[in-house]
Amino acid sequence: MTYDLGMAVRLSTSVVDLSGAAANVSTMTLTVTLPDATTSVVSPVTVSATTGSYVYDFTTTQAGRHSVKWAGTGSVLWSFTDVFDVRDSADLPVVGLADAKRHLNITSTTSDDELRRFLDVATDLCENYAGRALRRRTFTETHGGGSPTLLLRWTPVISVTTVTDDGTAVTDYLLEPESGVLWRDDDGLLTWAGSRRGVTVAYVAGYTSPPADVQQAVLEALRHLWTTQRGTMSGRNPLAGDEYANGTGWSLPRRVTELLEPYRMVGIA
Repeated sequence: MTYDLGMAVRLSTSVVDLSGAAANVSTMTLTVTLPDATTSVVSPVTVSATTGSYVYDFTTTQAGRHSVKWAGTGSVLWSFTDVFDVRDSADLPVVGLADAKRHLNITSTTSDDELRRFLDVATDLCENYAGRALRRRTFTETHGGGSPTLLLRWTPVISVTTVTDDGTAVTDYLLEPESGVLWRDDDGLLTWAGSRRGVTVAYVAGYTSPPADVQQAVLEALRHLWTTQRGTMSGRNPLAGDEYANGTGWSLPRRVTELLEPYRMVGIA
């Protein structure tokens, strides 16, 4: 499950002895390793009302992957590891949960957390196929110098935040937003001086308002993933019709790739 930044995540483990019966340990320690490799250690964690059940509510402060380790000592030894992810509040899917539920004709809230995870995956799939940022995202890249231009990896570029060339801040550059080409100067006479990885660029790419066909592509990718995951795919020939190119096991049906093709080939300004 992916959690939002700032949420309290309920972490838990259930201890059993060698016979498989629920048991308490003498001391239980919980260690959470954060994305920046720092650790948060809680000790001791007290047992709940149920024998062998230990619970701790951890408040998230960083986005990214967290690792969890429970360690119990005493007459019963216990070790349990796990992971959980915290969503970056600036890294959101192309469409929202409400639009996704309308597209799938879902009215209950039972599957909301699972749907949000599927939306993240559907957005990533569409971005990787298109080879461009379909949502507003922030990137920091390093490039080599020696030429008048750099090619930023994600387009369209909304804005460039900072450029550093061999440790010196540069402001007199020229950006081509659609192609992601960054010229050292508007005359094309100067070259980037950085060594192999001496030029650092922080920038924002994507669409501040994703086009309607991009949103539809993400919704269709979501529907395909949601349907196949639940085993409700029809038994018809998967190579027939307008939806499932090359079989139902593919993550992106033909309908999605056709919606994304203009952006993959030439993009829009």
